Amino acid sequence: MNRELSLEEVHKETLNVLKKIDEICEHNDIKYSIMYGTLIGYMRHNGFIPWDDDMDVCMLRPEYDKFVAYCNEHEEELYPFKLMSKYTADDYPFNLQRFCDTRFKMVKTDGLSDAGMGLFIDIYPLDALGNVKNGAKKQIEKKKTFWMQCVGCAQSKNIMGTNKSFVKRLLRFPVYLYSHVKGTKYFLDKFDVLTNSYSYEDSKYVGDLIWDNCVTYYEKEWFEDVEDIIFEGVKTKIPVQAKKVLEEEYGDYMTPPPEEERVPYHEYIIYRK
Repeated sequence: MNRELSLEEVHKETLNVLKKIDEICEHNDIKYSIMYGTLIGYMRHNGFIPWDDDMDVCMLRPEYDKFVAYCNEHEEELYPFKLMSKYTADDYPFNLQRFCDTRFKMVKTDGLSDAGMGLFIDIYPLDALGNVKNGAKKQIEKKKTFWMQCVGCAQSKNIMGTNKSFVKRLLRFPVYLYSHVKGTKYFLDKFDVLTNSYSYEDSKYVGDLIWDNCVTYYEKEWFEDVEDIIFEGVKTKIPVQAKKVLEEEYGDYMTPPPEEERVPYHEYIIYRK
């Protein structure tokens, strides 16, 4: 296997993935924007957060469905790029879909399957959350937390878990056993129930319902208007209301974290094939 890519090389090659996403969206009238750490990077650093090791893109649910449909229908002509998900690989470990450059290989260092993923950009759908801000927040987060725990248990090779406390491991044994019997995909599919809980057209609020344990309520209109920007020399898009989005998610997003927290977050290594 070839050598591991440096963080700077990961940044450079990921920009090529972003170019392809922008090209697809431009040609198919699909509205999208960069999101999360990538959006902070643009607003605070005018490019990548120096220690960030991936890129994030989001789309409102109708736009996301159009993007997914296009990628699935044009899989051969998109090569070497590919949209990967639990529908394209049985051992895919996430509910989140990733747009990958398959000329690279990702090796997970946390024990999870890499499912053939290459260099990637995360694609987040923003789903309907009704008209009352934080209306079902606690119930949704409770479900997401339990399902994420079950996903982790199902993917763990140690059925008793890794907690150092024997008592805690013993108490969690039924969850581990139940999770292993049901399997990863069973719990990943549970998240699909959340994404259909509200009418998209009638909802004022949207949010990410398929990743992490928490949920942030954004106003849908914040993502309905986007504008072109240049990110590290590549054309892409941000919400016109980017400041409101980031303030809702992070609060003071312009203040960098402490020095000791400025490290890559994800547990994987990228190689060129």
